[in-house]
Amino acid sequence: EMQLPEQSRKIGFSLARQSINVVAEDDVPTVVKSLLRTMTKITSAKIIRMVRNQCNSVSLGTQYLVLQVINNMSRIDSAIPRYFLKQLKKGTVLNVFDVSLLLHFSMSRESETRALQCLVDAVAEGRLLEAVVVGVCKTSTESQEWAHLVTPLMAFVRYMLSSVV
Repeated sequence: EMQLPEQSRKIGFSLARQSINVVAEDDVPTVVKSLLRTMTKITSAKIIRMVRNQCNSVSLGTQYLVLQVINNMSRIDSAIPRYFLKQLKKGTVLNVFDVSLLLHFSMSRESETRALQCLVDAVAEGRLLEAVVVGVCKTSTESQEWAHLVTPLMAFVRYMLSSVV
């Protein structure tokens, strides 16, 4: 992947930002990819808010595709997980997509501890509701495409228990 010149990034960000709320659901992963390509330290908070808001209104199948886009883009730009982790630590009440994303990040050696600690902090601060955890468990056991989250979910439980004891 080539880095875009600054002016092209600004144009790309503006176009993707304008289109995220009006595109068909099938196109959301493509728009998210465009947004992530234009992400900088300055735009990261706004982009993450847009992605999270959009994922609240799309199907689980589309959320899974967005999760895959974020994962793939994280391999290209190692700052992407840091930006997401920073945003999700800021007093945000976590939803099913957020927890799934954090569990996904926890499978990476680079962000494993930070992602798990973000989940523990959310529990301690009351930002991770039981219904959300149940939703993640239900999704990961009922849907084959989400089944890969069972292992990191169990790792989170072990990490959580070791943090308490």
